[in-house]
Amino acid sequence: MAFDEGKSIPLTYGTNNGKVLWITEDAYESSQLQSNGQLYCQFFKYHNSALLQPASHSWDQSLTPNITTNNSPVNSMEIIESPGDHNSTYRWPGAGIEAGSHVYLYTFESANGATPENQVLYDLTQNTSGLNWGTAARLTPAGMSGQTETGFSNGMVKNATNDSVYVYGSKSVFFNTSNVFLARFPVSNPSNWSFWTGSSWSSTRTTASAAALSVGAGNTTQQNVTISKVNNKYVMMQMDLGYFCDPASHNIYISTADSPKGPFTAPKMVFTINDVYQGHLAKYYTPAIHAEFLNGHNELLVTYCLNYNGDGGSCSTTTCVNNNQDPSFYQVKAVRIPYSLVGL
Repeated sequence: MAFDEGKSIPLTYGTNNGKVLWITEDAYESSQLQSNGQLYCQFFKYHNSALLQPASHSWDQSLTPNITTNNSPVNSMEIIESPGDHNSTYRWPGAGIEAGSHVYLYTFESANGATPENQVLYDLTQNTSGLNWGTAARLTPAGMSGQTETGFSNGMVKNATNDSVYVYGSKSVFFNTSNVFLARFPVSNPSNWSFWTGSSWSSTRTTASAAALSVGAGNTTQQNVTISKVNNKYVMMQMDLGYFCDPASHNIYISTADSPKGPFTAPKMVFTINDVYQGHLAKYYTPAIHAEFLNGHNELLVTYCLNYNGDGGSCSTTTCVNNNQDPSFYQVKAVRIPYSLVGL
């Protein structure tokens, strides 16, 4: 009914050909919606879920059902087990890719007590005759899993021959500033990762400055960054930090590169986010690029997520008024960017 994250994975396998799998993180379900169109004031129902959009790419919600799995004891709508309640243990899937009958999802695992934070891949096997996709398998690639220094949540892109997957990760270097790094794995063995060092591929992950991808005149990005492939170019989307009270800059930026290793062009501002909640700029985060949604007008679809109000100071507002909570401010928002504006 309302959710954040909003990554999309185009499918080509069997009768799923042309469909698009949408991945959510925290999500409210329809039972939490009142007859007046407002949510009851409560936390979301699931920590993740997935929707299967038809091959027509219709935006009619009645044509886009949830898939289910057998992973979660909470509900089959939660595709990856998240055993805790709000602010406890959870699993957040994000960037993903289709490889044959499989869908591989990057997933962040939260900490809870003695359980450390982690990041893994989940392997979902497509069901081409129904909506239950069975049980997702948890994979722990060496170098990627077992550490959170570099989070590989920033995008997955297949290579030109579709036999390998490039994965983008980022490491924070100081406030709202990150280095972006590149890894890859073969489609035939998603647990076998290698990492770009700046000059070659290695089985050992590195955070050396030489390995960080070039962006404009430097090698840093903002915290909110994602990378995809559009018209044979690698496209980087960044956003100004949007989780504080009325930020002075609240824009979307695009860079491009001819190679998965970069260099990427200097970020170009393409859109200003002006969503307002109770008189203040709404929180926004989780950029996503959706290259599969062609509209015949040479425009790129990008999205971000809203999460009610900015924090602190004059932005200290409430999300609940008379037991009503507006689902419009916990949803994905979409923008079309002309190809010509960013050289696509």
